[in-house]
Amino acid sequence: MVNNAAAGSARLATKFVRMTVELGATGVELRHQIETQLHDYGEPLRWAITSVDGSVAHVEAVVTLGAAAQP
Repeated sequence: MVNNAAAGSARLATKFVRMTVELGATGVELRHQIETQLHDYGEPLRWAITSVDGSVAHVEAVVTLGAAAQP
């Protein structure tokens, strides 16, 4: 058994994010645009486009928060 004292004090903070993205780009460009915007909230853990209304995509994501970004 490994005793890791640091693991007991380390906590992963996450945040649920909803945002919209203009659909001007496609494929890899759209993915890069979404992930760039998500980095404003934290490090993207997972995300999905949940709906599209005309030229706007609705994105839901879970991001992890760094120590400086935690409330």
